[in-house]
Amino acid sequence: MSAWDDFWNAAGQAVEDGAEAVGDFVEGTVNAVAETVSDVVETVSNAAADVLNWIGGDGPLSDICGWLAGIITSGVRFFIINSLKGALNLIGGLIGGIIKVIGGFVGALMNGNWSVFFQGLIDIASTIVGIALAWVLMALAVVQSVLPFANERALTKEEKAILKQVFRGSLALYNIRLKNTTGVQGIVTMPNYIYCKDLYMTKHLLVHECVHIWQYQHFGPRYLADAIGSWIFYSREACKTGNAYDWKFEFINRGNKKWEKWNVEAMAEIINNIWTDGTITRIPTDGSAPVGPDDTLGAFYQKPLDPPDSSVNTNVQFIYAKVPRSMPGRFDPSATEDAHCAGDDKDYSDLATEVVGKLRGSINFRLSQFIPN
Repeated sequence: MSAWDDFWNAAGQAVEDGAEAVGDFVEGTVNAVAETVSDVVETVSNAAADVLNWIGGDGPLSDICGWLAGIITSGVRFFIINSLKGALNLIGGLIGGIIKVIGGFVGALMNGNWSVFFQGLIDIASTIVGIALAWVLMALAVVQSVLPFANERALTKEEKAILKQVFRGSLALYNIRLKNTTGVQGIVTMPNYIYCKDLYMTKHLLVHECVHIWQYQHFGPRYLADAIGSWIFYSREACKTGNAYDWKFEFINRGNKKWEKWNVEAMAEIINNIWTDGTITRIPTDGSAPVGPDDTLGAFYQKPLDPPDSSVNTNVQFIYAKVPRSMPGRFDPSATEDAHCAGDDKDYSDLATEVVGKLRGSINFRLSQFIPN
């Protein structure tokens, strides 16, 4: 290959990289505006619902107050939030995707690499499909809200404490609601809603599902289309190598080095696995020897990752256990199940530290995150 070819290929790569960066920036900026605006409306409606639930308490009015609260929150999300977010997310997704398509096309003419071009097309399609899915799902939520058994609740103090440990300030907790799927064996997460049987969530599944809510709060409703796409292309078959949840395959075999570019299920699953298997290493800031992995501080899921002492820093120690921890069952708290599929006992600490840093380092523009919990 001549020097001219090298230059031309490098120039094409620069165009592609620039188009990808600008496209992501535009989409992210518009989504941030959408989050800020819609969050105000959502917070007001949830506050009204919380007041109704408080009035009802455990007394004779509890059922009717809970029913009215569900109608309010579902109706506001369907008629107002979908309109606000949908319009802005559509603008951001289309503009960002078109920038990638144009830049990717120009770059591909120079070096034959069409990845950014196709990524732009995928972004456009995911945005459109995701918004459409959000409308459908929110419409179903409105229908469900008029049924007498369709209860919902806010996160408990214990659940909020766990999520603060994992996400820090990158996830707005106030507007997250659990909705009942009485009699249905399954868990479904859609914009700020987690549908689960009898309003019960195991802790490790709560972490996984709230990564999806994190994706909604940062990427917009397109994550719904991305999730369905990952199920179709990679399958959801339990513990099958290369399935949508196999983050090792995503990182190693598919070569996706950036966590934020993984398929959405793999993104969520590695956070879940770090939460169940992670431990802590304390690194004194005075340069003395590290201490750990320190199980006396508790695993990632038991204690905050960072101690309050500013004289030490901490790293995630993540050995992906072949024999996973035994956790309460997802539908029967008295039963147990493995927290994840069998691991390989290899050390993924560097990857875990990077992934957790990206998760926590993402700025959340939802004002509701400042509501005291």
